[in-house]
This record gives sequence, C-alpha cells and structure tokens, in this order.
Amino acid sequence: MLEYLINKGKNILLSLFIFLVPVRTFEQVNNTTLVITFKNIRSNIGKIQCAIYNQPAGWPDDGKKALQYFLINLEKNSIAIDSQTLIYTISFPLKSGKYAIACFHDENKNNRLDTNFLGLPKEGYGFSNCSSSALHIPSFEECSFKIEEGKKQTITIALKYIFLS
Repeated sequence: MLEYLINKGKNILLSLFIFLVPVRTFEQVNNTTLVITFKNIRSNIGKIQCAIYNQPAGWPDDGKKALQYFLINLEKNSIAIDSQTLIYTISFPLKSGKYAIACFHDENKNNRLDTNFLGLPKEGYGFSNCSSSALHIPSFEECSFKIEEGKKQTITIALKYIFLS
C-alpha cells in the first residue's frame, strides 16, 4: 500500500511539473500596414517589383538577402490617383525595426531590371525614403524607415527613368 501511494504521489508531482514548466511559444507579430505611394510612373504597362530589406547586407543587389518580395501588376491591381501616381497598400507581419525597399518598374515583364551596355537602367527604379540618383546607389541607411509593429506606416517611392521609352 505504501508503495502504491509513493508511485501515485510521483505521478501527481510529474503531472504538476509538466503543467508548471513554462512552454516556449513562438513570438507573435502583429500585421503592419504599409502604404506605399509610387510617383513618376511612366506607364501602366507591366509590374512594379519590390524587395524589402531589414539589414544592409545584400542591399539592394542580392535578392537572396531580402526579407520579403512583392509585386504590383499595374494593369489590374492598383489605385491610381492620376496617370503617374499609384497608392498601394500591403499588410503583413513585420517586427518593429528599420527597413528599406528597392523596386523597379518591369515594363516588359521579364522579371529583371534591364540595363544598357554601360549598366545604366533602361527601366524605372526607386528606393524608399530616398531620391534616386543615376550615378549613385543609395545606402540602406539613406533609404531606411522605421516600422512600429502593428502600426500603419506611409512611405513614398519616386521612380526614376534615366532614358525615355
């Protein structure tokens, strides 16, 4: 009988231990709404492809180091203010922190930024929080903006086209 009570006591203690040990939970991240206004869009042909980075490593050339990608089909998925301005709203989980976006207007839908023989872009391109320059790729820091988890953030990306169509 004593052995029975001891074993029963061990089972009760084990059950209590299982319930009292803190369980590791995955960090929950609230959706953040990011409203992007694209300016200076040359046409509604093609799509705008964007990559979001949360670190300077890989910015803006190494897409493998981008945190997330998204694209906007200009022919059917947009809210246009006028012929050259588009407002696009996306909502996805982002932690509080610093981010930067690089994008280009893929007019011919070949999924790459076309360049000429000198390496200059033939299609429009732009960066968050930063004016584009033909002679200089801005740094992650120059293009970065802060996100507060669960909040709405609005940014503007002005596309630049070096060459006429």
